[in-house]
Amino acid sequence: MACADEIYSPMFLAHVWAGTGTPVQKTNCHPFRYQKWLFVHNGYIDSFDLLRRDLLMAVRPDLFANMKGSTDSEVMFHLALTLGLEEDPIVGLERMAGFVESAGAAAGIAEPLQMTVGLAYGETLFAARYASGPVVNTLYMSESVDAIRMLYPEHERLRRIPAHARAGLSEPLSELPGVWREIPPSTALVITDTPHQRPFRPQPPG
Repeated sequence: MACADEIYSPMFLAHVWAGTGTPVQKTNCHPFRYQKWLFVHNGYIDSFDLLRRDLLMAVRPDLFANMKGSTDSEVMFHLALTLGLEEDPIVGLERMAGFVESAGAAAGIAEPLQMTVGLAYGETLFAARYASGPVVNTLYMSESVDAIRMLYPEHERLRRIPAHARAGLSEPLSELPGVWREIPPSTALVITDTPHQRPFRPQPPG
């Protein structure tokens, strides 16, 4: 359970958006939602204008009306839903990444995908850090709350955080040593009461 001064929730999902060429408008703002799924993305599809038609045409027809904006992030989410995200979230993201890279290769785009993504369902958060090239946007996860409290007993605010709470984010919120652990590139996270990570391997269509 996470808390603010007046709001309590088992999960918060937040995103600060820097546009990469699409209009700044409400329908382009994260998180994107389908039923109980929420999706946020830090990164881009390179040359999205060139790939957009092929990627859109691969989205499952019954999902098409759920897309309201014009961003690459929203298309990535609906591709992942098309490719099995609801049955296995990490595999759905891996298939989406593989599909985008295959489309990029066919169009002569060397490094089509840059992605740090967050995906929420109920009280479970999934995340992945991956890029087609050597430069990969960062992803961090908070360490054990008990360990942090031991490191910084003078911080009153830390006493309010439940022992099982975790945070996954693109950049650390503070400079306190020992609070944040960087997640390696090509890694997926499942954040529950007992978080675990696994390799993230894009799966080409086929």
